[in-house]
Amino acid sequence: VIDSVNQGVMDLGLISLFNPGDKLPANIIFHSFHYEGNFNIIASKDSALAFSKELQLVDIKDYPFVMYERSYFNNLIEDLEKQYEPINVILRTKNSEVIKRAVSEGVGISLVSSLMLKDDPYLESGRIVAIPLTGYPLNFNILSGGIYSNGGNQQRLVKKFLEYVEV
Repeated sequence: VIDSVNQGVMDLGLISLFNPGDKLPANIIFHSFHYEGNFNIIASKDSALAFSKELQLVDIKDYPFVMYERSYFNNLIEDLEKQYEPINVILRTKNSEVIKRAVSEGVGISLVSSLMLKDDPYLESGRIVAIPLTGYPLNFNILSGGIYSNGGNQQRLVKKFLEYVEV
């Protein structure tokens, strides 16, 4: 996304920065949505984990996982497996609704960004619970926003759109 905006292929990109100190190319402007997220374990309301106030990686390593099939989450699982042992991933999908439904039915637990749970009907109805995941390497926030090229043809329109989305 960053490369496409930087090369002028796209006028606007929506991204999440996992390390807010990351440097973007000099001509790229980041417009923060002023919403920071973190990582949560989601579990069925009937899971033994549902009563936890917070969890660490060691607490969840023996549970079956329903994984969000994205490179960041795949890399995180690889790091977990280096620290502990192979994780029991029983389902991988790019569909967040499939993940939440499987978790709500007790198939397994999942690791998700709190941004994925904003106004979520599974969470609001109590079918799943979200438990903050703390400790290294998850002790950081995720910053979301839009990026656009400084001086791009549609810069004024993109800025207006981002201001509208932020409200």
